[in-house]
Amino acid sequence: MKRQVRLTDNLGRLFSRPITVFFACYCIALILYDDVANVAAKGSAVSATLAIIVLVRIYKGRAGPMALRAVIILFSVPVFMFCAVIRYESANKPTSLKEAVNNLVLSTECSFRGFITDISLKPEKTILYINNAYIEGGTFYGRPVCGSVKIAVKGTYEDININPSKCLEAGDYVSGSGKLRKPAPSANPGGFDEDAYYTVRGIDALINASYIENGVPEEKEMPEEPDLLLDFKKIFVNLRIKSLYAIDKSLSGEEAGVLAAILTGERGLLDEDTGNVLADGGISHVLAVSGLHISLIAGGIYSVLIRISGRKTLSCFISVIFLFLYGIFTGMPVSAVRAVIMSACMLIGRARGRTYDMLSALSVAGLVILAVNPLYIRDSSFIMSFSAALGAVFGREVSCGARIRRKRLAGVFIIGGIYVFMFPVLINTYYYITPYSILINLIIIPLMSLLVPFGGICVLLTSIFGGVIAEFSGGICHYIIKGMIDICGLCRSLPYSKIIIGHTAAQIIVIYYAVILLTVILVMTFRKKKPLWLLVLCISVIVRVPSHGTVVHMLDVGQGECIVVEDGTEITMIDAGSTNVTNLYEFRIGPFLKYMGIDKIDRLILTHWDSDHKNALKDLFGDRDVEVGMFVCADCEDSVTELECMTEFTGVVQIVSAGDEMTLESGSCLHVVSPIREADYADRNDRSVVIEYIGRDMTALFTGDSSSSVERTYISGLRSQQFDILKVAHHGSRNSTCAELLQSTEPSVGIISASLTNRYGHPSPMTLERLEKAGCKTFVTPLNGYIRVTCMDGMIKVDTLKFDTDI
Repeated sequence: MKRQVRLTDNLGRLFSRPITVFFACYCIALILYDDVANVAAKGSAVSATLAIIVLVRIYKGRAGPMALRAVIILFSVPVFMFCAVIRYESANKPTSLKEAVNNLVLSTECSFRGFITDISLKPEKTILYINNAYIEGGTFYGRPVCGSVKIAVKGTYEDININPSKCLEAGDYVSGSGKLRKPAPSANPGGFDEDAYYTVRGIDALINASYIENGVPEEKEMPEEPDLLLDFKKIFVNLRIKSLYAIDKSLSGEEAGVLAAILTGERGLLDEDTGNVLADGGISHVLAVSGLHISLIAGGIYSVLIRISGRKTLSCFISVIFLFLYGIFTGMPVSAVRAVIMSACMLIGRARGRTYDMLSALSVAGLVILAVNPLYIRDSSFIMSFSAALGAVFGREVSCGARIRRKRLAGVFIIGGIYVFMFPVLINTYYYITPYSILINLIIIPLMSLLVPFGGICVLLTSIFGGVIAEFSGGICHYIIKGMIDICGLCRSLPYSKIIIGHTAAQIIVIYYAVILLTVILVMTFRKKKPLWLLVLCISVIVRVPSHGTVVHMLDVGQGECIVVEDGTEITMIDAGSTNVTNLYEFRIGPFLKYMGIDKIDRLILTHWDSDHKNALKDLFGDRDVEVGMFVCADCEDSVTELECMTEFTGVVQIVSAGDEMTLESGSCLHVVSPIREADYADRNDRSVVIEYIGRDMTALFTGDSSSSVERTYISGLRSQQFDILKVAHHGSRNSTCAELLQSTEPSVGIISASLTNRYGHPSPMTLERLEKAGCKTFVTPLNGYIRVTCMDGMIKVDTLKFDTDI
């Protein structure tokens, strides 16, 4: 009976935190916003039903002392759900600029003007942010539109001198011209969704400025004066820039970028290689201004003030003011806002003699952030920040429930709780895990209590005394940061320092958190550590189940080609190149491989040596996280230039021609039907390696860029008379995919890779017409984006970024 009462009491603790219930309901309404007509109504009905049940129990005398509070909370839930829906609709309403750029296919010339609201520094360019900018020209036909823009100006901050004595500053009114484009959505699974990222942050369009000046053009009228909020904010933006210069004087470039990110939230100056080393060590979170930084600052300010004044209430309220000013100084990223609000709740509670409840403070912070901008509900920065805080709550609750008395051991429980709670979030954000990161954090986090205050002193002394004392004041920061980088670099060289996991299904994540919730309830109920063994079940989140059937992925790489074939546990990649997408491997192919959990490509087939099929190979071979077992190609014509990409490849190279075969572990066969070894081809496209794939679940023909004349030569050598998939040759060129080939192969699905804006007219209307007459359902990356074809048990399913269909 006692256990039953304890269990009821522990569940009842939820209603002692009504703000947590409201925050949870607000989040649920935002997440389920797609079902606008039903989400609030259904939630309200459930809540009202539960409230009535509790009222009946009160009437019959069967309810406890928390029952009346529960009724009030349950009747209040619908209010928060409806507010969430209304606020989401309001925040999602596009500006006139957003509506205009949504119709853009290519970037367009435009002129712009407006007040600078924020500035970000990068090594070779300066980023300006303008809210309520006026945009004219281009495809707008002289009709000005208004919205928020991010402007990239070539050159460092010192180089951009509008007047000899003045650089651009926040609050200045500027005008200029440049190329405007819309933020691009993710092209492939795992890729960076630029559109979603900037939409959450209120950025409607991006501009690469070719010309910019301080002031108003002569033909334009001076707009209204900037508001008081901008006048207030510009003080902190300009102070942040001065602090960055002070940091740069105190430390070398690599270390200065780390300290700048830690103290100011400015990551633009962080060296890319250094950032990758810290990320591989699992401590990239220290580069974001978050709870760790804010708590150190809040504790330091409060300790100094209480020693000076001796007045607790005054010290608390002054500390709160300093925290909010520091948040504005860092640009108010979501992690900093959360930490500032939670620290403010703690200090205000201390001033009033109230007990600080971390979960309630977290809920207050979440409601404030989502009330201001509900679009953050799906943003990775919001999810990671709040999951880390919830993990700390989880660790604390478990340590209390398990009656852990030692403070150091309780601290280990909290850090462990953060990692357990963030585990699926990290996997679905970065698609890999770093096993040594817990040990590294146990070393690094204590060092942060030295780095943050000494870094602040370094910036302050350097700003006051200039370069005379800069080297001395930055000495301690230098050794701490260098130690962080060296520790991460050392662990990076150890075996299994980074394990590619890939994305995890939503259903698995729900089960994962259900296990965590059950563990907390049982530990708090039985007051023992035994239920912690349930957490072992959470390891299932990293278990990858091989795909059923055979899957063909055609990546959207613009005017180029990259195909990945999954056959059981074996991975075959065909081509990796593009002529109009820069950094193709870094931004498209690499993220896709990590998203799929692919750390080994068993064979990489290069159909031919044109740049639109090969120019990402060097980056692929140089990726330390992905192993390539075998490289398959036809003979090349110029070994000097065409094998340049092979300098970092250490695997097996196999030269193939018509008649060669490769057998997979599953029993599937890759039959090469072209090129003929001794044949003399006038066009290098005709030397393309053409692969006939014959497997248990799928037959497919991968044709490279071969022309119709070559197609007619290998038709008779095909072993299969009907193909599930045809990779349409030469991006859908009119000179390929002849009627004879279609008649002989009878393909069910045709896939074509091309750019929406290519100058070749790919895919040709004539080719599409031939495919349609042959009864082949065709999918093209310019219209459908990424294409995934799954063949299993005689069924063919096609998934694209636009829609799914069964063939």
